[in-house]
Amino acid sequence: MHRKTANMGQNDSRSSLRVQRNSKCNHRLPPFMLMYGRRVRGPADMIADQYIGQQNTLKEAAFIHKYAKNLQREITDSCKIAAETAKNQLQSYREAKSDHRRYREFAKGDKVLILLPQDGNNLFMKYQGPYKIDGVAQNNSYIFTIRNGKRTYHANILKKYEEREPSPPLQPVV
Repeated sequence: MHRKTANMGQNDSRSSLRVQRNSKCNHRLPPFMLMYGRRVRGPADMIADQYIGQQNTLKEAAFIHKYAKNLQREITDSCKIAAETAKNQLQSYREAKSDHRRYREFAKGDKVLILLPQDGNNLFMKYQGPYKIDGVAQNNSYIFTIRNGKRTYHANILKKYEEREPSPPLQPVV
């Protein structure tokens, strides 16, 4: 079926590219059929032949039945393993994410800093404030009065404002 040439190593990549190009463009045939001139014959084809009515020996029929049962069992086992692995991975992802999470809770009247865009440039953010919390909107969302309007911000962009104690005045050195 294959012709061997003296410079087969050089033409090998070119011919495989031609087969791929031709299988996509002109022939609309699978690459296996273009390479070997026949279709792939697997267990699904044998099962189909059995139902269509083509002759299979008793030995082949037993093999097909055994293969189908084993395949069904392996697929079921694989699905169980995949579900268990996904469950374990989800749990480990949750644990890893909550390891560094800080829960922030504020009360009405607390002073906080809010992470807001800088004036003139929305891409650069900085903590601004302090602002006083007017109320609690929903879980971890708080209401503020900013620039004569009520705004709601989530706790993820809030930081507790710590007031500094006034430092004593400096004594002049004589």
